[in-house]
Amino acid sequence: MPALNSTVTVALQYTPPGSPANSGNVSYAVTATCQAQNVGQIDISTSASPGDTVSIPFGSVQDAKVLVIKNLGSNEYGIRINGAGSNTFSLVPNGEFVIAGSTIPSDTSVTSLSIAVLSTPSSTDYLQYFVYGD
Repeated sequence: MPALNSTVTVALQYTPPGSPANSGNVSYAVTATCQAQNVGQIDISTSASPGDTVSIPFGSVQDAKVLVIKNLGSNEYGIRINGAGSNTFSLVPNGEFVIAGSTIPSDTSVTSLSIAVLSTPSSTDYLQYFVYGD
């Protein structure tokens, strides 16, 4: 399979010290050349219990260069990176987690990610994932 490009555009507006509100702006693109991708959606059903985990399928991606997780649900979920036994952080409703690098150092590579259920959803929740890498 030929290499594909995955590009993430970052646009940041902020308030520098001693400056007018929202007067700081920066925008740049991160482009990663990838050999594989896996994109989809994880459903967390009402039968899920706190402590349950669901792995994000990386498919043939062995090392993620671009990884986006979007919580489209109404519950907060734990995120566990590289097989961690506890949550690395939590992802709130409508929150996103993004890793984007043209190259990722081997000591910080992301090879797996799982979603930990913190509380049983009252209706099915959805989390989108986008995984690009080698």
